[in-house]
Amino acid sequence: MCELPYGQYGHTQMYCAHTPRCVRCAEHHITSACIKSRNLPAKCALCQDEHPANYKGCQIYKKLQRHRNPNSRTIQPTSINNQSDPKTTVKASSTEFNPSSSQNRTYANVTSNQEPTKSNNSNQLDTGTLLSKFISDFQAIINPLLSLLTTVLVKLVAQNDYTILRSNHPDGTAHGGAAIIIRYTILFHNVSQLSEPHIQSFTIQITLDHSPISISAAYCLPNQIISTILFEQFFNSLGN
Repeated sequence: MCELPYGQYGHTQMYCAHTPRCVRCAEHHITSACIKSRNLPAKCALCQDEHPANYKGCQIYKKLQRHRNPNSRTIQPTSINNQSDPKTTVKASSTEFNPSSSQNRTYANVTSNQEPTKSNNSNQLDTGTLLSKFISDFQAIINPLLSLLTTVLVKLVAQNDYTILRSNHPDGTAHGGAAIIIRYTILFHNVSQLSEPHIQSFTIQITLDHSPISISAAYCLPNQIISTILFEQFFNSLGN
């Protein structure tokens, strides 16, 4: 049918059942015998539109090509799922499409004993570094604030005829410590004061109705391990 290579239609010239048709005018003669002027619009023998029959943009021509080569309808890149080695497939997929796949490990990943990727380790290190920096910055801010708050409280208490008896942490920083706030009009005397890393305390004694009463303030740091013996020593220091 028309003067196109017969192989494009799936057969040779010997087995073609159609009579020849002109590529330019679609009439029943070969193209070399066509007398139609080249200045006139062509006519397709396939779809009757104004273009030669060998025009590759012809819709009928495209259908014939798709019918002859069905595999050429959709050209897809080689899928990694077609690889022969399943282990290689999993590794390639993780590397190319999801570098941080270890964060969403599947049952297959766990059973195959796959190690976390380097990117996951680096993410964990980055998170730890940021957290440490945040804690350091927070401590740098909160310690001066606590010191300022203590200064303000001392001034307020002093203006209202109160005194503060304190036992600070031995390192002198703004954490831990114990304190007793007592009015100036109340008579008292100091009994004991402890300033150890594991405990800070201050103990006084007042007299009420001719009876001595001991008052103690103590603080134990939560990160210190205190034995029973240390507690016994503390209570013995209180006297009565």
